[in-house]
Amino acid sequence: MAAEDEKLEIAPERAVEVRETRTLFRLAPAADKDLGRSSRQIAIVAADTEEEARQIASMHDAFGRDWRDPRFAVCDALETSETHVFGDVFFRSEPVAGEHALDADSVNS
Repeated sequence: MAAEDEKLEIAPERAVEVRETRTLFRLAPAADKDLGRSSRQIAIVAADTEEEARQIASMHDAFGRDWRDPRFAVCDALETSETHVFGDVFFRSEPVAGEHALDADSVNS
């Protein structure tokens, strides 16, 4: 029985290869239409081109926003020293800075 258990171990035949990139794209809404919001959601995408980054963000956005539309989202690229798995995307909320932010004095008056 012990010899039979040893045969159950599965050894990979070859290494799994993934596409990698050193470029991250930051997609952010071009204009905040809801001035009452204190944060906005941005997308960070590992891709080789802006077009790929926009497509990947659109495919994975749970709210169905169209990140492919340059009127909706502006794009910045960042070359990094680290490698990233192509297609990785995460959405993050960032605070909105601006004159529309409420302070304690304006709320209490």
